[in-house]
Amino acid sequence: MSDPTEVKQKYESLCHDNSCQPHSYIVHQMDIGICETPSGGYLLNLAGNNHLLRGGPNAPRIEDGDMSFLCATLKESPCIHEVDLRYNNLTDQSAPLIADLLKDSGSLQALNLMSNYFTKDAAKQIAESLHDNTTLKLLKMNGNKIGNEGGMSFAGMLQINAGLEILDLNDCDLGMESVLALATVLRQNKFISSLDVGRPLLFSVQDETTVHMGLMLRVNTVLRELHLTKCNMGDFGAERLADGLYDNSTLKYIDLSSNRITRDGTRFLGRLLEKNQTLEVLDLGQNRLECDGAILLAKSLRKNFSLRSLSIVRNEIRGRGLCEIAECLEVNRTLEKLYIWGNDLSEQKACKALKSLIDRLRLDKDNIDIMYYEADGKVFLSEQSHGVRTYYNYSPLHGPESRINQLSLLNNDYSSPVSIAAAF
Repeated sequence: MSDPTEVKQKYESLCHDNSCQPHSYIVHQMDIGICETPSGGYLLNLAGNNHLLRGGPNAPRIEDGDMSFLCATLKESPCIHEVDLRYNNLTDQSAPLIADLLKDSGSLQALNLMSNYFTKDAAKQIAESLHDNTTLKLLKMNGNKIGNEGGMSFAGMLQINAGLEILDLNDCDLGMESVLALATVLRQNKFISSLDVGRPLLFSVQDETTVHMGLMLRVNTVLRELHLTKCNMGDFGAERLADGLYDNSTLKYIDLSSNRITRDGTRFLGRLLEKNQTLEVLDLGQNRLECDGAILLAKSLRKNFSLRSLSIVRNEIRGRGLCEIAECLEVNRTLEKLYIWGNDLSEQKACKALKSLIDRLRLDKDNIDIMYYEADGKVFLSEQSHGVRTYYNYSPLHGPESRINQLSLLNNDYSSPVSIAAAF
């Protein structure tokens, strides 16, 4: 079937032939939820958190029993290149069907299985199905508790697979062994351009995983996006990571948020920014930079002309550090996006400096997560819902941002608020 209008007909026909009731949400989305992608194929959005489209929060999500006919339909629908199944009630029982789909489909390029109920057994089956698959470019397993064994299955798959480009294993309860295995595999893998191993379960403060990631970055020439959020990274790990990036000319986006980096670790990252002119997005949110760390960053940004987006939210930065960041933007004309909410924004000097950036259009109001207002002759700052990964966990159904629901899962403009890193 090359016509997307035939997908619904095929699905309903399969259900009726087997005396089964078609799932109302699947039928609804096959009717109106199929969107054309830039590749010329179509995206089928079956996300389970679309309460309004499903008929309310208590309406049934897609279950294991619904997957047989759905997968059978997708096998015969070469026009469907991308499928979004996040936030449904899929368990390991659906894994064999998904694995068969990945083995048999020659057109599926992106599959989002975020936040279902898959475990290590499902991870093993899905990973094995990708050994000979060269079509799938994106796989999101984040939020599924596949554990260390599941992570090892995907690491083994990456030694064989010759097509997957984007792999998201965030919040999957990975262990140290699987993170180290992934870092080791990426020394030779020539296809993965984006990897997320955020929030692994590490029971060490020795930064072993970060050290291996740094060694990998010395030799990897393909990776463009790396997420190491909540990896218990300290200053030593930040130093080792920076050392690895001195010789790296391909990585453009690195996420180090929610770690233990202080001003000492920022010193090494600052030196990196002075020499590395490739990195475009740096997320240091929820660390412990404080004013001294912000000042070191500001000094380095005066010599950096590649960074386009910087997040330093919730870092205990006070007025002096915020003023230095604002002043450095008079010299640095490359930085386009700045996220600073959650720091101490009470000092008037800092408020006025940030207000000046907005008034002079140095930063567009959509590229900063604050907005100012004035009362009693003073400037105050309020929060805007902007950030590096604003729509990572959900996508809005209404308003101008709802356009991300019509975007390809493979959209990889990581500096955009509707990127794969931000939107899906």
